[in-house]
Amino acid sequence: MKKFIVFLLLLFCPLAFAEISITPFGAAGIVSGSSFLIESGPKSALIDCGLFYENDGDNFSINPKAVKAGALILTHSHLDHIGKVPLLIYQGFKGTIYSTPATKEFVLEFFSNGSGFDLIKRKWAWSKNVKAGDKKAIVHWIDSCIENIKKVQWSQKEAVISEVRREYGINFSFCKICLNLDTQKIANMFKTSKYNEKVKLFDNFDFYFFDAAHIPGSASLFFNIDGKKIVFSGDLGSGYSRLTGQSQNAPKADFVFMEGTNSANIEDDAAYDSFHSDLKRALAQDKSVWITALAFNRTQKVLYELKLMQDDGEISKNIEIYSISPYANKINRLYDEEVKNKANDWFVEDIYKNRTVLPKNLKFTAPKDFSKQFILLSASGNEKTAANLIKRFQKRGSVLIMSTNYLSEDNILLKIPYSNSQADKIETKKYGVFSDHPNVFELLRWLSNQDKNAQIYLVHYDVKNIRRFLRFFADKNINLKETKILEKVVIKQ
Repeated sequence: MKKFIVFLLLLFCPLAFAEISITPFGAAGIVSGSSFLIESGPKSALIDCGLFYENDGDNFSINPKAVKAGALILTHSHLDHIGKVPLLIYQGFKGTIYSTPATKEFVLEFFSNGSGFDLIKRKWAWSKNVKAGDKKAIVHWIDSCIENIKKVQWSQKEAVISEVRREYGINFSFCKICLNLDTQKIANMFKTSKYNEKVKLFDNFDFYFFDAAHIPGSASLFFNIDGKKIVFSGDLGSGYSRLTGQSQNAPKADFVFMEGTNSANIEDDAAYDSFHSDLKRALAQDKSVWITALAFNRTQKVLYELKLMQDDGEISKNIEIYSISPYANKINRLYDEEVKNKANDWFVEDIYKNRTVLPKNLKFTAPKDFSKQFILLSASGNEKTAANLIKRFQKRGSVLIMSTNYLSEDNILLKIPYSNSQADKIETKKYGVFSDHPNVFELLRWLSNQDKNAQIYLVHYDVKNIRRFLRFFADKNINLKETKILEKVVIKQ
């Protein structure tokens, strides 16, 4: 009998006293590549699987521990949080994917259009009839699709699609059928949950989503693992979004992992007034207006602001508004469909009363006549695109460039007025109110439920900009601990 008791102790004690660990695979000391593995004994879950920005990390590999995780939990649908999911699944991940309903819808929309599939190394197939320069060249990878090609050309080795394009001199597009089939496989792996609904992952290992107000469907995570309470912020909203409102305060926890994306900003710049007054002034001066905004969520927030200005009589409903980013226009339509149908409660309640988030006289095309006055929205664009647009705008004579994105010192939009002979006719202004990330005051509110015993770790931050941020929190008697890629945080039981 004593031997049996000893056997039971040996069997169950390691589980009872198993450590909990959190390992960052990205977004620790850098902003991008969000991916965190949370482990308790033999059980593990991956939080996000995102793309790195240029020079931040390797987008073509996945840590083997991530592939073996029993679950993948997605905080929201930006590519720096979900962009490597197709690669994760291709390399063998077979767990369940958890998200809010809105996040699932956006994720599948992006994957069905090819996002993430360009990271996968495989053999590719196409018709031998395809020639270099063919604008309709299609590449395939699923057998049922390839069987319908009469004469098949295969790539010589496994490679990512960019390498195949370069090697063969053909600008391939992904086969829509192959994309849809693979996207459907991913869709079948999803389980969705609404905010504040408990989800049991494993024994003594559960979590729930709570509203992050970053973009529609975005969520922070609250874990209860063997009695330890752990919070991941994901990306939080600014608190000033007309569409998603303010994030839900983090519940009291033992450990908090909080984003610091906007760590360089400790100012309160959340005022729409300057955007309104500058726009009205420019239009009254017969200027055209060019607004640069990120395609996903930032463009939609700007368009809704233009709608509100039209409704209040601040700008005319007759002035033409152009949204020229194809990607942004897909999101524009998704947002408007949700407002009309109210399928998933993406937005604060007042938005649904308006029946649309889009202004009057909005066109999803590029303007043909730049000599006329209009408002144009584009994504940030590259230097070539920006230079081409500014050249066309000069036919009008003068233009106000309103940037709703972060602009680095060497950004082309800031250089143009100083490198141009008509600099007096080109004005560039920046507006922080459209940010999708919180400043320090919003983070303090989000943390307000925590006591002095909470261990708070910083993720999603740029190590070059962090010192002022840390000093601000230290002055508030909040000790933020920095994190590094592959450096575990171990929670003793």
